[in-house]
Amino acid sequence: MRKRRADECFEETSEAEEECSFPQRSSLGLPSIGALEHDETWVIDDRDIYNSLTNPGSLDKEKSLGEPHFSHSFDNFWTQVPNRVNTLTVEEFRIIYKDIKQHHQIGIHNEKIISDKSLCDLKIEEGETLILENNIQYLCKFTCNGLPSCIRTKTWNCILQEVRGDSTEYAHDYCQRLRNQISKHELITDKIILVDEKLCRNDDTFFVFEDILRDVMLYWSRDPWICDNSPCVINMCEDSKIDHSSNSTNNFLSYPTYPPNGVFPFWGISCYAMPICFLHRDSDEAYFIFRQLYVRYFNKLHTINSDPQGLSHLCTTFENLLKQLDPHLFYHLTFKVGSPPLTIAYRWILYAFVGVINIEQVLLLWDRVVGFDRMEIFSAAAVSLFVFRRNWLMLARTASEVEAAFKDLQAIKIMPLIRHLFF
Repeated sequence: MRKRRADECFEETSEAEEECSFPQRSSLGLPSIGALEHDETWVIDDRDIYNSLTNPGSLDKEKSLGEPHFSHSFDNFWTQVPNRVNTLTVEEFRIIYKDIKQHHQIGIHNEKIISDKSLCDLKIEEGETLILENNIQYLCKFTCNGLPSCIRTKTWNCILQEVRGDSTEYAHDYCQRLRNQISKHELITDKIILVDEKLCRNDDTFFVFEDILRDVMLYWSRDPWICDNSPCVINMCEDSKIDHSSNSTNNFLSYPTYPPNGVFPFWGISCYAMPICFLHRDSDEAYFIFRQLYVRYFNKLHTINSDPQGLSHLCTTFENLLKQLDPHLFYHLTFKVGSPPLTIAYRWILYAFVGVINIEQVLLLWDRVVGFDRMEIFSAAAVSLFVFRRNWLMLARTASEVEAAFKDLQAIKIMPLIRHLFF
């Protein structure tokens, strides 16, 4: 009964969807859409990360996904991720993310009228007051409810920036030193980054930001601050700490890591920076927000370790939440169709839903990541999409039909789905 009401609640499910056969798979090239054919410039792509996640110790692209693993533990039953980790249950998710249940959510109740004012207008007034007060604790709680687009930039700046005062001047000075390195020295990773940022040409939403995106990613590759502040950077070590307060970025050849940021780019790394282009017209300011998001969150999405907010935990959280909420759907896809749900949801989580749903919906998800300072919301969003497409998925008989059920999710409003399913 609950699932039938969910299908009736959202206007984007049209009668044509229910009557037609499965749509053809999207041909868009963004990694998060699921494009499999690409230039072999990359050393590592999302398939390598997936195989490493599901088959530890192996990066063989030709190795099949294999049969589901079995265990007497619920957490490890029917799972693609063999490592046993503790993840959130549905009940724990509801407690941690209880603010989403409130009736003042941007992305859900935007048109709600309160005292002759819309919710967005009230949120803008409240947000501007908190920004002026620079009250980070209250700004984080405020962000948990989503942000109107006109104050998102200022709010994220206040929460994320480590530099207080004139951060704009500091960003320009710092990036000028990085630009000097770009003009003086070419890195072997530059070709990878330049090819990767051209992926944005495949999407009508992002192609206008190609120049800003290129600048941001080249800054990122040369910034040793990334190495010193990302706990998940593989080749980061204690003796690589460098003083970046003055002219230490003037000679990256002396750095103990290569590239200077300590991260070898993989296919689709630019996806993390694409939404930031909507927040800043200036590439220097955009980079400073991006690098904060990267070291706090996104570096964990492409690193396989025991971090409770890392890729392994988020993928296992997705599987366990879906098994708990809809075990019949999970069983059908895993055993009847032979297409485990994680083979689809994995890319959504890896690329933080960039290219999967509308850009404004991506930013609304990221609002909750910044506000709650945790990323299980990505797992919950993936579960919500599977339950929302349940009727099609239960009719699927092949893996291609499962993929086709998720062809176009651009009309989806993600926060109403999460709220209805979990609360």
